[in-house]
Amino acid sequence: MSEYREPSEPFDEPDTYPQELPWLSLELPAPPSVNRFMRKLGNKTPVVQRWIRQADMAFTMERARRPLPKIVMAYEAEFIFARRSNSDLDNRCKPLMDYLQRIGLIENDRLCEKLVLSWGALPQGRVLVRLRPWLNSAA
Repeated sequence: MSEYREPSEPFDEPDTYPQELPWLSLELPAPPSVNRFMRKLGNKTPVVQRWIRQADMAFTMERARRPLPKIVMAYEAEFIFARRSNSDLDNRCKPLMDYLQRIGLIENDRLCEKLVLSWGALPQGRVLVRLRPWLNSAA
């Protein structure tokens, strides 16, 4: 027979964590591939600067529509890109992570615990960004 145990504090046991937290989702212009960055100019290349201006406009419009909270803890991210046959999926990730940090949606891109990249049914040149706090610290 097992011994009686007082109930634990909320969130003390892994199975008491919420199973799902809602995603913060927004659609942005897809970033250029890191292959397009020139070694000396990095994020200052005309291609990157043009993308940042386009993404800033999309973000400003989205932020005017609804509040977009900042994630200041470990998080997971999912990036769904419009299908392009001549692009490597992973080459577009780093500029997007840096951008999300620059606009204040995430505290720091190094806090990302899980990152999923995929192709999806989106308009050409777009990316769906999904973010949420990471609760699966035991995994």
